[in-house]
Amino acid sequence: MKIQYIPISEARELLQSRKDDSPEEAKEFEYARSFSVLSSKEAKEAVKKIMDMSKLPEEICVKLVDILPGDTEQFIAILNSYKAIIDDEVLSSIIDYLKGLQ
Repeated sequence: MKIQYIPISEARELLQSRKDDSPEEAKEFEYARSFSVLSSKEAKEAVKKIMDMSKLPEEICVKLVDILPGDTEQFIAILNSYKAIIDDEVLSSIIDYLKGLQ
């Protein structure tokens, strides 16, 4: 089985049709709805763009799109949790891109 990472906005979209199936799914939908900022399409495009800009794994790019870090410290904290390192220029480019999405 292949693991696929999806942005929270895509999870929100998937849960939208299932929120009436059970109380758990309704809670999951509400969580996804309250924390997703971008549309599913915007989030998918952002993940792809960040992957192209940085060559970071999909898992990290999805997390960056979900959190939308606004400054270098937040961004580095996310990278450190995955033990990932990128160039300062790439980091600045991605932060500028993410700020434009907010």
